[in-house]
Amino acid sequence: MMRSHRPLWMAALGVVLAGASISAVSAQDSRTGSRLGNRLEAGKPQKTSDAITNAHTLARCIYLVRDRTVDRYLTTTSFDDHDNAAALVFKDVECEFHRVDSALTETHGVYSSPASMRGLLAEAALRKGGFLTDPDKQLPRLPIAEGYNKTWFKMTQRSNTVNAMSACFADTWPDLVVALLKTKPVSNEENQVIGEVAGELGPCLINGAQLQANAFTLRAALAEGYFHRAMGANEDIVPDVRKTAE
Repeated sequence: MMRSHRPLWMAALGVVLAGASISAVSAQDSRTGSRLGNRLEAGKPQKTSDAITNAHTLARCIYLVRDRTVDRYLTTTSFDDHDNAAALVFKDVECEFHRVDSALTETHGVYSSPASMRGLLAEAALRKGGFLTDPDKQLPRLPIAEGYNKTWFKMTQRSNTVNAMSACFADTWPDLVVALLKTKPVSNEENQVIGEVAGELGPCLINGAQLQANAFTLRAALAEGYFHRAMGANEDIVPDVRKTAE
């Protein structure tokens, strides 16, 4: 039975998590609530675009000071090691967020979920490692595989269909993933590249599944798929095939 993991987002970060969903067929990301409660009620609602920008900022801040621990958090396939790494990854961190449009608001909104935050951390890792800018680190296109079932899928809190899509697309259209991750979040350029991505996703959706996602969650899923391929942490699960006695 798959275990459910919900990282402890530290109250000292002043973070409010809003739900972000991505689904294929009936599966979707978990929704994570803040331990701070609804602290935004006193002021004007924060724009979703600002909260998304803050989520990317938070991920970059975390990776800047905890890169090795984040790499461990993203690549481990042990639930216990995942929990131990998460406790370190999401400790207090100094970070300059986009300001909130109300003097009465004491916190900064961060639009994310556990699955999407993994993707944002993966994007931060790829950016710092030069995988989005160094031509020598750009990955070649590969032919589509017969199936995708990677060891890291179980750690993401996404459905296997979404994980398979991200792994498949990282193999077959790595240049489009890089083009997407190089865009500014919540920008016209991002929307344009998302349109190009959407036009090529079909073959990577299992049995013709229909993907329901917004730009934020799709970007996060593709970032993690590309991260695992780039970092070499992309092992297939080998089926346990046992011969029956004749």
